[in-house]
Amino acid sequence: MISHPNFSGTTTGTEVASAFADQIRGKTVIITGCSPNNIGKALLKPSPEPMWALSSSVLNVRKLMMDLSSQESVRLAAKEVNEYEENGDILINCAAVLAHPRREITNDGIELSLGANHIGHWLFTNLIMNKLKAAAAASNHVGSTRIINVTSIGHMYSPFRFSVHNFATSEEVPPEETPNWEALIWRGQTKKLGYEPMRDRTLTNTTQNILFSVYLNQQLSQHGIYSFAPHPDAVLSDGAKPMLDSMPQRV
Repeated sequence: MISHPNFSGTTTGTEVASAFADQIRGKTVIITGCSPNNIGKALLKPSPEPMWALSSSVLNVRKLMMDLSSQESVRLAAKEVNEYEENGDILINCAAVLAHPRREITNDGIELSLGANHIGHWLFTNLIMNKLKAAAAASNHVGSTRIINVTSIGHMYSPFRFSVHNFATSEEVPPEETPNWEALIWRGQTKKLGYEPMRDRTLTNTTQNILFSVYLNQQLSQHGIYSFAPHPDAVLSDGAKPMLDSMPQRV
């Protein structure tokens, strides 16, 4: 990193958060998915179970319960946030379901990982948008209000399959939605058209989050709000560890 040349592949989330402490002091940060050993937890290490964090001279944490796979739960959580006195300076959409072994459908009729990883965050972000716009309007710095959609390099392996977004069929997909078979085979996966958890859910959802940030920048830059879709590299969170452990080792 140009601003911190000492950062490397071994730099922890806690070290990064500490280095940028001055930039977020006094701001309201909303983070989804603050479970043990993940990015969200590292950013707010002083707290045991943070979700909505009010960053000041003394870290003040407010818990918010939300099931991102349930639109009803997301709406209730957003309603609670909108009743807070504070605005939202930074939103980090970090929670994710990773390569669940079985194809499951939510109560809203959406495939589980698509519903939780993308649709849930999309809905939550839009429902609290007025909080973010209010923060941007009150700020003296354009772009200090941000929406971060954590993603990965998964988009390199497979685009989003708009034609079968619920992954309910093994039929041929349009050429522009065809997975990068060479890269997937290198990762130890087989070339098949049927449903495959790692390819059809986790990887294609990362593309959606990138496209979400592209759209947000097109719509919100005029309000002084910027969106980013960073790839944090492999993080051994509780949700990711089983998936990473099952992948073949590559040199």
